[in-house]
Amino acid sequence: MRIFLDASLDEDLQTVRQRIRRIPLPKPLKDVRWELDFLHDPRPAAEEQKVDAADRELFDKVARLKDPQSPAGVQRQYTQTLAALNRMRTANSRKQVNLRKLRYGQPLDIQY
Repeated sequence: MRIFLDASLDEDLQTVRQRIRRIPLPKPLKDVRWELDFLHDPRPAAEEQKVDAADRELFDKVARLKDPQSPAGVQRQYTQTLAALNRMRTANSRKQVNLRKLRYGQPLDIQY
């Protein structure tokens, strides 16, 4: 669920910043210091509730995928993704989601 930016993009980072939002990794990896911020784009204050609801839908879907019966490594991936989503909310001046209030391991209702 997370998208990292390779260090080879450092020279082009100014151009990348103009086109996409990104946040620094809290602990950089060998060749990765950034990840994409893929939350919904900021909107005028009158539409902020729509943005918040759309963000929370992403949190809900990730939490549902985190099955307590899954191996620890799989659960860690979802835990790290939820933490990254909260860092994205902070970077966008939005209040963090209380991860303890999410429903984990529930089936997804995917509509195509």
